[in-house]
Amino acid sequence: MKENEFAQTMARTRDLVNERPREVAAMAIAVIAVALILGGYFAWKASRDGKATTLLATALAVTEAQVVAPPPPAPGSAPPVQPPGTFRTERERLDASVPLLQRAADAYPASDAGITARYRLAAVLAELGRFAEAEQRYQEVVQKAGAKSVSGRRQERRRDARLHAGGGRIPPESLRQRSQGTAGRNQKGVG
Repeated sequence: MKENEFAQTMARTRDLVNERPREVAAMAIAVIAVALILGGYFAWKASRDGKATTLLATALAVTEAQVVAPPPPAPGSAPPVQPPGTFRTERERLDASVPLLQRAADAYPASDAGITARYRLAAVLAELGRFAEAEQRYQEVVQKAGAKSVSGRRQERRRDARLHAGGGRIPPESLRQRSQGTAGRNQKGVG
């Protein structure tokens, strides 16, 4: 009985195709065109996201590279060579990461990788003492990511940049309040 239903459905489909070949061909072409357009869009998006992630990874490799101070040279010998992928000072590493993070943030500003790069750039700028620039970058993160999707940590970083700009250091009572607030959230299971 099921074979008859299947055979009947196939016969009706064949009759429909024979009766209306132009409509069926137009519908098939439309479906193929939509599939190609969607496939092209998703391929382009994956390629763009891959490039953005590669730029971010390159910048983060520098941002998180080791700081290795070479030992002083022995008397009468050449100064020691800096190991590849390391920096002599924290300042040197941070300075080297700024243009890389900026490039990743500017190349793909609305992508997750671009927003993350801008966020990390703001943190590096704050560490370098460039607080006005750091606050501006944090504000750009909020604008690009949307206020509802931005974590409380990003808001705290913006507040830190303002506090640093106001007095150069975060007041100890602010740190104490934040650590108590974080501990309270973690105990409630809202980490």
